[in-house]
Amino acid sequence: MKALLKWGLAGLVCLGILGAVFGEDEQTGEPQGAAAVSAATATPEPESVASAEPTPTPKPQVSISVTGPSSARRDNVTLRGTVDPANARVRIKGKSVKVRRGKWTAPITLSKRGENSFRVVATRKGFVKATETAVITRKLSTAEKAAARREKARRRAMRRALESAESYLETMPFSKQGLYEQLTSEYGAGFTAAEAQYAVDHVKADWKREAVEAAESYLETMPMSRQALIEQLTSEYGSGFTYDQAVYAVDKVY
Repeated sequence: MKALLKWGLAGLVCLGILGAVFGEDEQTGEPQGAAAVSAATATPEPESVASAEPTPTPKPQVSISVTGPSSARRDNVTLRGTVDPANARVRIKGKSVKVRRGKWTAPITLSKRGENSFRVVATRKGFVKATETAVITRKLSTAEKAAARREKARRRAMRRALESAESYLETMPFSKQGLYEQLTSEYGAGFTAAEAQYAVDHVKADWKREAVEAAESYLETMPMSRQALIEQLTSEYGSGFTYDQAVYAVDKVY
């Protein structure tokens, strides 16, 4: 009897538990166990995502190229190139250049020997501008090379004439005119008139001091009067000093 009572109580407890799990919810009317399972397995609703702004389409870029020339033997040349789109505007140093069917040309003046750089800019409405650097190397022409050789030879001859003038002055006193004649004489140095003139104009000489030395040399050779010495110093057949230089020298030696 006690055993039957024990098993009966156990059965009631089990029924109570099952009722709690599968019983209806008072508010919803749904079985409580089903509501729990539904709540546990329900998929959460996705959060609303803000719509992304469309990416703007990038602007196309102008294409510019330089086709030449890369070197020249004269100052005035024509620079050439291509551009895309064909109706783009091309400028060099801020000035528009001629564009025809996608090809551009521009007259250019080279300002120096060696490398000359030019910035080429291409623009078109609705496009990103493009830039290119054109470099033209200015070389010497055949005529310019010959002229350069002549100039080099001329300077070399001028330098030698100057060295010869310095050597003569170290040997004996000369007036400027007398030194010029010595340098141009066929019996002297034989330099051209231009070479001799360059030498007497650039040689470091005190012509008054040269006149004094010449006057002393004349008096050591033979006695002269003051007037005769002046005439000898100024004579074109003598020393060729100026009158002022001769008077200065005579005043010093008398």
